[in-house]
Amino acid sequence: MEKILIICGGIHQIPLIKKAKELGFYVINSNLYENSPAFPFADETVVLDVLDVEGNYLYAQSHQVKGIVSDQSELSVKTVAEVSERLGLQTITLQNATLFTDKYDMRDFCKKHGFSHPAYCKCSSLKEVKDYFQMTKKKSIMKPLDSFSSRGVIIVENLSNLEEIFELSRSYSRDKTSVIIEDYLEGTEFTIDALVLDGKVFNLAISEKEHFLHNQSIACTLNFSYQNSNFDYDALRNLNRKLLEKTNLSFGLTHCEYKYTNGEFVLIEMAARGGGAYIASKIVPYLSGVDNYAYYLKFAMNMPLPYNYDSMIEKAIVKNRNRVASLRFFDFDSAGKAVREIHGVEKITSCKNILHFELNFKEGDVIQKAMDDSTRCGYYIVAAENRNDLKSCIAFVENTLKIIY
Repeated sequence: MEKILIICGGIHQIPLIKKAKELGFYVINSNLYENSPAFPFADETVVLDVLDVEGNYLYAQSHQVKGIVSDQSELSVKTVAEVSERLGLQTITLQNATLFTDKYDMRDFCKKHGFSHPAYCKCSSLKEVKDYFQMTKKKSIMKPLDSFSSRGVIIVENLSNLEEIFELSRSYSRDKTSVIIEDYLEGTEFTIDALVLDGKVFNLAISEKEHFLHNQSIACTLNFSYQNSNFDYDALRNLNRKLLEKTNLSFGLTHCEYKYTNGEFVLIEMAARGGGAYIASKIVPYLSGVDNYAYYLKFAMNMPLPYNYDSMIEKAIVKNRNRVASLRFFDFDSAGKAVREIHGVEKITSCKNILHFELNFKEGDVIQKAMDDSTRCGYYIVAAENRNDLKSCIAFVENTLKIIY
C-alpha cells in the first residue's frame, strides 16, 4: 500500500483524507495539534507544524511516501511544494507556490503578462502608504502580502486611523514587514475553481459573490451556476484558462477570484488550492460531476490517468451544466444577548439538498459580527438540479432555523 502525506489536519482536510483512503492509499496526516480534527480519519498521524518544512521533509523521507498533498489550506502550499521538490515527487514548483501565495507577486505577474490589474504598491512603512494614498486620492484596499481568510484586508477611504490600520494589516503578514495597497475596484466579485492536469486547465465551478453590509471585504453568499444572465461566464472561463496556462502550473487545484469592473474581469487573487468552506470537496464535484480529488490525488501519486481523461471531464461538465448551488454564511444579530435556544438543525441536516451545515456557536454564546472570513458564525451549502429547487431549499433553511436569545 503506497503512502501519501497530507499536510494540515483541520476539518476541511477530512474529505481529502477520506478520498485518499478510498483510492487505497495509506494516509499519513501531519498537523500542529494532537487533537487535530482530521487525525482520526488517517492511518497514521504526526504532530508537526504546517510551516515546518524540515520536519515534514524528514518524516516523509523516513516513511518513503510517494506523494504529498494538501487542500483548502493556504499555509500548506509552499511546504507541500518544497518538501515534494526535495524528495523528487510530483509537485508544483516552489516558484509557483510563491506566486500563488504572495499578493504582490500576483500583481507583478499580471503586469508582466498583460492581464488587467488594479494600480498597486508594496509598502513597508506608514509614510509609503500615506504617499500612495495622497498620490492616487482614491478609495484603496490594504492587504497583507501572504495572509488568508480576508485577515488584515482593510478598505481605506481617508487618512484617519491610517497608522492603526497599517499596523493591523501588516501584523497578518508572515514577514511582518510589508503590505500591498491598491486601488479599490468597484464591481461584482466572482470565484472560479479549476483542476489542472499536466498543464491542461479544466474550469469546474464559478460563483457570483455577495458581501456583508457591515464589511464589504467579507463574503456572505456565493451563488454557483454554469451560466449567468448578467455576466459572460464563457469569457471568465477563457480568461482563467489563459492566466493559469501562463503561470506554467503543472497540476493541482486552483481557486481564483475576479472582479467585473469597467466591462472586464480583473484578477483579485489566485490560489494553488481548492476553495475553502468545502467548495473544492463538496460544491465542485456536485456542480461539475468531476471527481476532482480523485484526479488530484492520482496525479500527485504519479498514477496513470485514463487516456481520454480530458474528454471525460469535459463531457461531465456539459452533462451537469444545469446544476446550481449556494454557499450562504449566517449573519445573526444577537444585540449583545446570549443564545438561549437553537431549533431546526436536525430537520435541516436531514434534507438531501443540504451538502453541509455548520454553526460556529452554541447555546450560551454571544454572537459577534464577523471581522474576517474565519470569524463568520456559521454557514450552509445547498445544491439542486435547477434554480427553482435551489430557491425552495434556501427558503426552507431560513424558515426552519430559529435562534432564541
